[in-house]
Amino acid sequence: MTLLVLHGSTGRTYELESDAKTKVSKVQTALENLTGVPFEQQILVIGGQKLDSDRCFGHYAEDASDEAEGGANERTEATSVFLYSKSDLQPNSLPPKPEVLPALKVEFPRGSQTGEHERQLGFYLAKTKRGEEQLKICDKLLAEQEVQALAIDSAQENVDKHYAYIASAYEKFQSRFLGQMEDNERLLANFTTELEKLERTETHGAVRESGIKTVGDLVPRAALCEWHAQCQTMHAQFKPKAEELSSLFRSVKQDVEALFMTVPSVDITKLSERLQTNHQLLVEMFSICEWLEKDWGMAMDHIPRVEECSKILERFTKHCVDCKNAMSRCVHSQMKSVAVLQNRISVTRNKLSAYTEVAKKIEDACAHLRLVYRIPEAYSRCLGEVKRRAEYSQKYSQHAQKFAERMAELRQKEEVTRHNFEQQYDGLLPQEVIFALNLHVAPPICEVHVSGGDED
Repeated sequence: MTLLVLHGSTGRTYELESDAKTKVSKVQTALENLTGVPFEQQILVIGGQKLDSDRCFGHYAEDASDEAEGGANERTEATSVFLYSKSDLQPNSLPPKPEVLPALKVEFPRGSQTGEHERQLGFYLAKTKRGEEQLKICDKLLAEQEVQALAIDSAQENVDKHYAYIASAYEKFQSRFLGQMEDNERLLANFTTELEKLERTETHGAVRESGIKTVGDLVPRAALCEWHAQCQTMHAQFKPKAEELSSLFRSVKQDVEALFMTVPSVDITKLSERLQTNHQLLVEMFSICEWLEKDWGMAMDHIPRVEECSKILERFTKHCVDCKNAMSRCVHSQMKSVAVLQNRISVTRNKLSAYTEVAKKIEDACAHLRLVYRIPEAYSRCLGEVKRRAEYSQKYSQHAQKFAERMAELRQKEEVTRHNFEQQYDGLLPQEVIFALNLHVAPPICEVHVSGGDED
């Protein structure tokens, strides 16, 4: 595959051949020779992912494939790799040196080697060729500024990716712990009052006989008071840190939003439109020169237009150089801002991770204090359970009594039926038959006995 390396600072591009087995370090060595950026100062990025010197490009194949869909100047057949220099990202780094318009090697006719018309024609043709060279410079400068704009976009996307992570993590932190801080404050503030309330609440008579006089005797007072002191210390230390984290996150959020509101100092679209207009002027200059060559007399009235177009091209070329220098300063400033912001995001992420662990410990510690609420609740539920069971036993006994009465009625009817049978067939069959068929046995008796009843 072809690597299209886009130098973020200068906007220049470099094409290198590589494959999946090519190590990133090999490309870095080549870039050191091509760009002058030292190996150890290079930062290579594909799809917002920083490349590791020890890995091969095949490791980044998926990201590289996605990135190739949006390369500079729509050169989608190559994989776009952004190159940044660490030295340019330092807070005290100096802005790039301004570019100057390169010298144009265009020869103008001298002396009277030829006729006057031929000499003048050569002069204006040379001016036209000079304009052509100037527009080539402008094309190059515009292409470099487009790369620089892409480099800014890539850096901003990288910031957005890392910010999105901490924003999501902070939202979870806030919803779980910051809201719970208020509950913990109330718990810690009301702990002593709730404990004293428990000690004033007497237990049930049967419980008092076992030695537990108040509900306060049900909780480990000494252990809870020790936990309360520890939780107060932990909470007091954590609260300002949580507020500091919230302030830091809000500040980072504002800076990220400000970064995305910052646009390049050069309107590349407008500059590109002006470049196209100047290309049309160049076509016009060539047309006039062709006309001069064919019919000097008829076309000489258009010579001032060639002079005018030449001056316009010269001014526009200087303008393109100024735009390139402005864009380079903008990239330099933006990259430094991105580097600072990335560092702040990293600090926020680390603090968020550390404070989350601390918040979990406080959450676990405060869970022990909630015994002052859970044990009284459990005791109250026990009293309620005693009452419920007593009501159940009473209802059960009532049902058992009714069942016993019903069974007694059934047995009485059965005795009457058996007695009538015996009277009807008495003496007709010998007793041996009656006993053999168990017709002498009395009906079964049902005894209902309720045992293990609950007592109030």
